[in-house]
Amino acid sequence: MPSLAVYPAFDSTHHVAASLELRVAVYSKDNKAVASVSYHSADNGPSGLLSPADSNLFAIPESAGGKQGSYRLYSALVPAPAHVTEIRCTTVDGETISLSSSLNGIHILKGLAPSTAAPASISDVLSIETPNSLSFVPTHSDAAPVAGFLDVSLDPSVPAAKFNNKDILGTFTLLNTEAHVAVQRDQIHWVVPSSNNFSIPDPPEEYQKAWTGRGTIQFLIAKSTAGAYTVVVPVTPVALHWTGEAGKSSLVIVPGYGQDGQNVLDTAKEAFGLSDHVATADGHARLTKATVYVASGVAAEPYEIVKQGMLAIRNRMHKSLGIEETQLPVTAPRTNVKPFYDYFSWCTWNSCYSTVSAQKILDELEVYKNLGIKISSLLIDDGWQSIEPEYQDVNWSSRLSSVEAHKAKFPNGLGALVREVKEKYGVKTVGVWHTLNGYWRGIDPNGTIAQKYKLTSTGAKWPAAVDMHLVSKEDVGRFYKDFNAYLTEQGVDYVKIDNQSFFDGIVHDSVSAGDWKAYQDAVMAGDAANLPMIWCMAHCPNLFWYAVHLRRGLPAGHAPTAHRFLYRTSDDFYPDNPASHTWHVFVNAINSIFFASLSMPDDHFDGAGRVMPDWDMFQSVHEFSRFHTVSRVLSGGPVYISDFAGSHDVDLLRSLYVLVPASEDPTDLVALTGPLRSNVPGRPSPRSLFTGPTDGASTSSLFKIYSVGGPGGAVPVGTEPTTVYTWASVGLFNCRVGTPGLDVVSPLDAPVLERGGDKYVARTFFGKQVQRVGKANGEWEEVVVALGSAEAEIVTFAPVVEVEGAEIACFGLEDKMHGTRAIAGVSMWATTPGITNLVVELTVPGNVGFYVKANGAKVSADEEYVVVSRDEWVSVEVPASKYKDGETIQVTLSVSSL
Repeated sequence: MPSLAVYPAFDSTHHVAASLELRVAVYSKDNKAVASVSYHSADNGPSGLLSPADSNLFAIPESAGGKQGSYRLYSALVPAPAHVTEIRCTTVDGETISLSSSLNGIHILKGLAPSTAAPASISDVLSIETPNSLSFVPTHSDAAPVAGFLDVSLDPSVPAAKFNNKDILGTFTLLNTEAHVAVQRDQIHWVVPSSNNFSIPDPPEEYQKAWTGRGTIQFLIAKSTAGAYTVVVPVTPVALHWTGEAGKSSLVIVPGYGQDGQNVLDTAKEAFGLSDHVATADGHARLTKATVYVASGVAAEPYEIVKQGMLAIRNRMHKSLGIEETQLPVTAPRTNVKPFYDYFSWCTWNSCYSTVSAQKILDELEVYKNLGIKISSLLIDDGWQSIEPEYQDVNWSSRLSSVEAHKAKFPNGLGALVREVKEKYGVKTVGVWHTLNGYWRGIDPNGTIAQKYKLTSTGAKWPAAVDMHLVSKEDVGRFYKDFNAYLTEQGVDYVKIDNQSFFDGIVHDSVSAGDWKAYQDAVMAGDAANLPMIWCMAHCPNLFWYAVHLRRGLPAGHAPTAHRFLYRTSDDFYPDNPASHTWHVFVNAINSIFFASLSMPDDHFDGAGRVMPDWDMFQSVHEFSRFHTVSRVLSGGPVYISDFAGSHDVDLLRSLYVLVPASEDPTDLVALTGPLRSNVPGRPSPRSLFTGPTDGASTSSLFKIYSVGGPGGAVPVGTEPTTVYTWASVGLFNCRVGTPGLDVVSPLDAPVLERGGDKYVARTFFGKQVQRVGKANGEWEEVVVALGSAEAEIVTFAPVVEVEGAEIACFGLEDKMHGTRAIAGVSMWATTPGITNLVVELTVPGNVGFYVKANGAKVSADEEYVVVSRDEWVSVEVPASKYKDGETIQVTLSVSSL
């Protein structure tokens, strides 16, 4: 019988209570009557009955894949300490069902208790095993009382112990670790999460022999039994690896790059100027210095600790290189067009794959136009280029022969298509795809590119014993300058650059580890010259440290029209791989914690960092369409679809964006700048941080991601400067395919709400359920959400504003998934004694939804708008004609207590 993790209940002071509150849900697909629910502990520990916690049954919605049945909640106070190993449910007809039954699932609903014990020194956080020269250098962090760098200094003449054939630079153990989640390399191109609850499977033996970087940890968050979060980040050019010792959270520090030792040394010297980190003894060069950042502290969530840690790392790297903040390159402003990621976009990949052509693009845009779906940005993915040999089902063996578009597929040229889609279909921005090395197998040695630029051969050693020709590092700057000039001339606005980590797999004397730096400098020069890019297949540490964190962690004060940097945070969306979809959302949520912290918050982007996580495209007609749509809206990144030709869920897509007039003709509408989405990265809720995509029995049944709504932060309302209001939305995802799921959600799942008062109204977008949520005896009330297989839901929390005795909460545009993002501000003022106006400013028009509990007051809306009231819900219909670019729209509720 599997063990259950039972977590402490919360008392009124948010300290750990003397008893443990066990809360479970019993699901019955055929509504069997339950006679009793009991818990049982190991080693003759406590056992007893659970009582119904609520008299209501929570029905599974009809959208749950045909699942029938209901949930009922049960709870019991269990004397601490306890180790509950089994839950038994007995029906009235004598049938007994345990936790492991496939018929009825039972899940712990209570999450982790708030942290209580902060570490006082590094000795409370970790113990240093080896070597004696590993020391801790403190640094300042407002979020963590213990923060600093573990510095290693080794004697090159002393042979190092080995771990997986790599030098061990140091070993340390995290103390009293209850749970952890790590971001580690899975392939050359991607990192994935792992933890003590879940791990990635071992690769085939031949893959391990071909590349030794797999499993190295780039980022780690742990939680101690005392409740403190610890963040651990190996600073280039090293990585971490678990020792695998049973019962211990021990880590080794190892060289972190490349195929062999020389690659590590070249990276240290050439990319980061760390020549003092390399020493030679007995003819062998070794890495003799290493740094690991560690910070630990108590918080509702660890993300502020992460953010301040990344700032400390960047400052340390700048200092080691002698870089002043003012010397960092500032990206040129893009004044000719709004950022491409702010538009609703269509990517051609899953629609056309490598058979994309100008005619297919025009045909599909015509379909979108006839459906009333407004595509404002177009990304032309793989398949548009001139390659040799010609396209097959798989093009891994093809090489780029010319920078110009494929003549048969684009008979009038790339520029002609770009002009037509912009003029005929109102597309605002067009991007194109290419790989960092030209095409998957590099450059055709017999093509026109080879005639203009010097090529280098990798030899038959990568990939898979296949020779590859590359533009040499001496010529790659000139090549990209010419290539980008051609694309700009054709009207291309941005690029998606794939295969960026491929240098990590090259082992050849003619291609050094420093070549990747020349390539990154070349593409970043294009990015700075008004051709922004999406980094893709770029999870190599030298790229995210050098290209993004070191070079792109820019100080405030740059031009406000400068664009953000899109960084793909996971492998592709695979529509035909059913097992990939829950994993895809989970990987992006965890990886975004790290990647979104690679640059500092910026006032020009609502306080978000300059790195924008990109969770990839998705399809609106798919078993997991709602799953992906909800995650993209909350991701803080772009929203772009890749529907199969003619297969579109119009209603789902229209819940993402707003239509506004393109001319005086009221029927001539275009999609506004983009979907209503979060502008700051979505984050795993604290109760989901340490769970796997299908591992919910330990902390929560549904995986949860939250993001800030409303204007993007706390908003002052009224005359009291300390009165602030905050909106947030929580996405809930049932990752258990084939099984219904149930969970609770509260402001604890979006800690940003704690700073916005203690009264909220929660609304489920798809279920249209509305519920007041406040605090009772110091604990937040909770909303119960039941989902079917592969289902997702968004729960939006809107703050309650008290006006003349009435209680009002605004949800922005009620028919949009993230409708509160349309709110620009809220204010109120008294017009006469006893009458107060509540004014909501909107950036876009639409149906504005309000929760209104009058409490005897009279509440009325603007007479110029159509108002529909039902129960405690008021809808104010603001027509599209009210929209004026750059101006807000006001909706006023007048509240009278007279």
